[in-house]
Amino acid sequence: MIDGPIHVPEIDAEVGKGELDYEVYLRTSELLSLQHSTDERCHPDELAFQVVHQVQELWLRLLNQRLVALVDLIDADAPSSVHRTINRCVVILESMCSSMDSLSTLMPADFQIIRRNLGDGSGLQSPGYAALRQAGAVVEEARQACFERAGVSLETVYRTHEPEYLVALCESLLDLDVAYQRWLVAHFYLVRRTIGVHRDVPALDGYPTKALEVRMKRPLFPELWDVRVALTRGWNREGGVAPGAPRSETLESPAPRQARASDTLADAPRDGE
Repeated sequence: MIDGPIHVPEIDAEVGKGELDYEVYLRTSELLSLQHSTDERCHPDELAFQVVHQVQELWLRLLNQRLVALVDLIDADAPSSVHRTINRCVVILESMCSSMDSLSTLMPADFQIIRRNLGDGSGLQSPGYAALRQAGAVVEEARQACFERAGVSLETVYRTHEPEYLVALCESLLDLDVAYQRWLVAHFYLVRRTIGVHRDVPALDGYPTKALEVRMKRPLFPELWDVRVALTRGWNREGGVAPGAPRSETLESPAPRQARASDTLADAPRDGE
């Protein structure tokens, strides 16, 4: 372990005192003091565990800031900026997912030592996660308001693929939701790998780890998933060609059958039901 300032010949300066512009701007002295010192750690891998979770909170802070900006862009009907902002959010979630991979190297017995020092700590206590769920709800409200301004329903947009900017909005939001759920899945497998997932294995908050199987499939935008159920309920086999049979030059799809009450989004089962 290197302690104390380090001389960097290229800039002829001592790095590590917290006095250089880079250090002052990023407040590195404070930042690097937020982890337990070598003497305080209950296990060498505790540093990895603490750093990864602190970084996750920082990523979540940035993600939530961009989701707030996304609401304003959706309200302003600015499709190009909406798509760019959603894409940036997806990249953040992918980075969060990748950073968690380093914790998969923890051996179960080693994590059991670290776990004794976490109190009742749980991901549900994460301020960033709580803010993300709340931000997701506000984004969904903005999406619904956008559809109301256009005078169309979600199911109609998906059946007709019009107007295109609303189709693009929904599909981009679905990309965001997939990235979010992949992050939850990564967390699920980390828990499964370190302490196991079972109804008889409680997390530190007291809930059985088995509950994570439901939680990781809980989407940010459930209506974007439910519309697929409604569309599939209205599907029929007519108009297709049997495998191996000659195909005409033009395959015409039959007109969709009359929608029934059971085809509506309101009646479509929610994810996990």
